[in-house]
Amino acid sequence: MKPWRVVLAFISLLGLAILLSLTTGTSHIGPAEILAGDPTTLTILKNVRIPHVAFSILIGAILGMVGAIFQSLFRNPLADPYILGVSGGAALGATLSIALFGALPWMGAGIGSLIVIALITLIAGWSRGTSAGFVVLLAGVMINSFCGAIILGLRSVISAQKSQEILFYLVGTLSSVESLDSTDLGLAILVTLLTLFISLLYAKDLDLMLLGDQEAQSLGSNPDRIRPILIVVCSLSVALAVSFTGLIGFVGLVAPHLVRIWVGPRHRLLLPLSGIAGALFLCFADVVARYSFHFFETILPVGAVTAIVGAPVFLFFLKLHVGASRGQS
Repeated sequence: MKPWRVVLAFISLLGLAILLSLTTGTSHIGPAEILAGDPTTLTILKNVRIPHVAFSILIGAILGMVGAIFQSLFRNPLADPYILGVSGGAALGATLSIALFGALPWMGAGIGSLIVIALITLIAGWSRGTSAGFVVLLAGVMINSFCGAIILGLRSVISAQKSQEILFYLVGTLSSVESLDSTDLGLAILVTLLTLFISLLYAKDLDLMLLGDQEAQSLGSNPDRIRPILIVVCSLSVALAVSFTGLIGFVGLVAPHLVRIWVGPRHRLLLPLSGIAGALFLCFADVVARYSFHFFETILPVGAVTAIVGAPVFLFFLKLHVGASRGQS
């Protein structure tokens, strides 16, 4: 399919997701209610629906782009901020900030994500070869378990109020963005655009790095210089996302693979379209989470919805990856 058709299809679907997000929730809001200018309706739109739309688009775009970059940097089709443990490290850092200082989750999340990605990079360097991809995935699982254990331990020794704050923060929900202001929104927009801009600067290098570091160097790229830059940018972007919404997994896995099916692996197209696909996925997931109120009389965490969809997709791609590895051997 021609790239412009894919772009048009994704943007059209994102427009549909935005419309559904504005009209779905504990109370239905249709075009007639919006046009009527009812004060209650406008308040719900301003304080609930519009923040959900804006942050689901921005956070989804960040996670989608970072997933595509990690998959190229580690040459692993199953890499994802959540699976690699980067989100878990950010969550642990943010939890420590909340527990110890009562604030600054974004700073703790940044430090935690950088520490985890440094460990992942070190482990990837130890295990060069055909098994490196699986070693990195196993390391990510272990790091997630370690971070989860520390968070659970913290929740058991702090006050009930702080424990409840941390639980609400970690479940992965867009409800938390309702308390954010225009400064937070501006920061999210800035980080999203910077992530896209910096990654596009190295789009050609990412194409070459898929061939391996030696091949990339022979073709004029410098992976040893580029990889740390992109790792830091991606880790800080994920930290911002986690500090706003908690743990939302599998967006960075599903979105890039969906895009590759239609446009292939070239990063000049893959990166922006992965951002759009990530925004689309998270926006639809948020619609499903809020629509669940009509069945359960409570709104599901959006992180639960993305996991319900993403976990089977992960197993499917894992099966394909194992099959490909056996074919090469």
